[in-house]
Amino acid sequence: MLWICAGLTLAAHATNPMFNFRNQPEGLSITDNLLGKGQHGLVFAGTIRRARRSPPVAVAVKITIKGADTEFRINKKIYAHEHQPHKYLVYQFKTWMERIRLTPKSKRVIRKHLRERISGTQNITVTVMELCDGTLEKYFRQMSGEERWGIIRKIAEAIEYLHDRDIAVEDIKPANVLIRRRGQRYDVRLADFGHADQYREAECIAVSKRVDCTDLAQKVITRLFEEPDQDLISEDDRYVAKEVSSMLRKNKITLEELQDIVRTPESRQEFMQQRKRYHTTRTLLIWMMLIILSGITFKYLWNWMQ
Repeated sequence: MLWICAGLTLAAHATNPMFNFRNQPEGLSITDNLLGKGQHGLVFAGTIRRARRSPPVAVAVKITIKGADTEFRINKKIYAHEHQPHKYLVYQFKTWMERIRLTPKSKRVIRKHLRERISGTQNITVTVMELCDGTLEKYFRQMSGEERWGIIRKIAEAIEYLHDRDIAVEDIKPANVLIRRRGQRYDVRLADFGHADQYREAECIAVSKRVDCTDLAQKVITRLFEEPDQDLISEDDRYVAKEVSSMLRKNKITLEELQDIVRTPESRQEFMQQRKRYHTTRTLLIWMMLIILSGITFKYLWNWMQ
């Protein structure tokens, strides 16, 4: 999901409401200010009051049009008991699903941004969540190597939390990792569970967990460390990123092991030395085997020529 940074002027009430929700909670206002879009829906700015006399809080309101049933079911599973079940998952104030009749304006917006023709009556899931400053896609070029490793560790911890509950995200990418600035610190929020699902069969969840690990390796670690335009990244960090990405894709390390590897500069240095010894030993063994095979071949040819 594409998220655009906050810092916008939010109207307390939408002057021309695009969606007429019957189940919209009291205190929630959804504006027509479009913050972003994705494959399945749109994100609008809004405000919510937690109590009658409390000041309004700026929020992002995700309107899921395609796959609304799945997103609602997964959101209710993840957020069954808490607004934020894990510190690295996005905070959700409210989520609900209802069948509504779309207004002419909402149809035009959906056609324009989702390139989708839909009927006048539609199932829609509404998710009210904290408004973050932007996505990892926006901020990672400003981050040092140490900050990027911290981001990866936190994403891995959030994914592991969901995997422990047999939930696979199946759409891990920088655009779905939200960032909140806390001074010089970057807080991480994993968001957008439109592709997520929960599985009962062990084989299915195992495959889907591998998809998440592959996405983390290819779409996040590679994106943050292995691109040639990253001047803030040391050669040691590039080496470690290449190795952990390869091992994660090949199922040679778990998410828990990944977190231990990248936790500190010392742990990454130790990992790098281990991998270099491994590659050196492997190269020597390959050369020894080639020499032995060459000797056997030479001996066979010599005997044949005699």
